[in-house]
Amino acid sequence: KILGFMQTVKQEKMAIVKKIKGLQQTKVQLSKQMRLRKQSYAQNKSKLQLGVQAFQEQSAQSPRDKQQLMETIESHKSLLISDRDELVRLKEELKVCEERLVEEEAEVAAKSALLEEDDKLRKAIQDDEREKMKQERAAYLQTALDEERQRFQQEAEDDKQRLKLALDATVDKEKKLAEEVENQRAKALEFQQQLHQMQLEHAEWKRETKHKLTRMVAALKQEFMQEQQELQDKYDYAVCLLRNARDDLGALGSRNDELEKRLHDMIVWDKTW
Repeated sequence: KILGFMQTVKQEKMAIVKKIKGLQQTKVQLSKQMRLRKQSYAQNKSKLQLGVQAFQEQSAQSPRDKQQLMETIESHKSLLISDRDELVRLKEELKVCEERLVEEEAEVAAKSALLEEDDKLRKAIQDDEREKMKQERAAYLQTALDEERQRFQQEAEDDKQRLKLALDATVDKEKKLAEEVENQRAKALEFQQQLHQMQLEHAEWKRETKHKLTRMVAALKQEFMQEQQELQDKYDYAVCLLRNARDDLGALGSRNDELEKRLHDMIVWDKTW
């Protein structure tokens, strides 16, 4: 309820502040209008005085001129009266505006004082609540620390038990690991022996294979040389036959020429006989 009331007071203060701003603007406008109206009043008063003075000094003028001057004087007089009445009205409005402004400012001061007291009361309540919260926080922290300490102790005990079990398991694992290492060492030795035997067998296979390849290459070489010699012999024989054929062709050609000559001679002899 108190907070709601103070909120209402704050809203009322804001509304009054807005009114004060409006009244201040109204006061400024009224002051400006009064200043302008005073200037108009002074001008019309001066013109009226000049008109009256001219009317008094020029009594020998014609009735028409006097009538015009009187009309001018009456016009300035009417304007002067209008300015005077307007100044009275503006002065009254300005007075009312200032009175309302004073009242509203006093109301704002009262609201501000009330809100200031509310701020002090609120600050005192906040300080009291802050102190209570500090005490509650300290108690909560102490309880949390006690619970955390107990939890750490329990976790330490649990870790101790787990460590013991882990050590026991580690001993068993070390025994099994030693046995496994021994088995692996025996397997490695056996594998090494097998590998050595395989290396010996491979070396023997390489030696035998090399010997076989050497004999095969020698046999192939011998066969190649023999075939090459046979081909050479056949080639030499063919060359010899070709040479003999060439010689026979030459001899046959000579014999043929000789026979043709003898045949020609015989034909010639027969004709002459």
